[in-house]
Amino acid sequence: MKETDLLAKEAHTKPHRHEPCYLPYRSQTPSADSIPPPNHAAVHLPPELIIHILSYIPRRRTSQSTLYSCCLVSRQWYAAAVPRLYHSPYITGKNFKQFVATICPSVNAHVRKSDLADLVKRLDMGNLVHDGSKSLTARILGRVKFHLEEFVAPQASFA
Repeated sequence: MKETDLLAKEAHTKPHRHEPCYLPYRSQTPSADSIPPPNHAAVHLPPELIIHILSYIPRRRTSQSTLYSCCLVSRQWYAAAVPRLYHSPYITGKNFKQFVATICPSVNAHVRKSDLADLVKRLDMGNLVHDGSKSLTARILGRVKFHLEEFVAPQASFA
């Protein structure tokens, strides 16, 4: 009896077990000819569905990077994710200047206004320690005050 016949007979007599099938490395890497051309038609989801998906992202400081990544998917995802991203921003010493530049793009509110400032509902600056003037805090509050529901002031330093 040939070796292949023995293997085939053995395969039929053994009870079926689910074992992983490992392919040789060469066959796991697709060649350029086997990759189908990209489909340039974007998938369109209803905004309600995207908002529902985003509702599964918990509202905590670690979720800020996840929401930022969602904003980069498409314009539709940006429109759905940016209100959640700016609702309760987590501000630290590392991202404070970037947040100020986003909310207050110019010193004069009447020169250039940021629409993102209207999305801020809760502003917690308790993780910050101000050792200088309070002008940046005043500028931020001036921009977000119309829709702000909760504010936690930064800590003061007397050093």
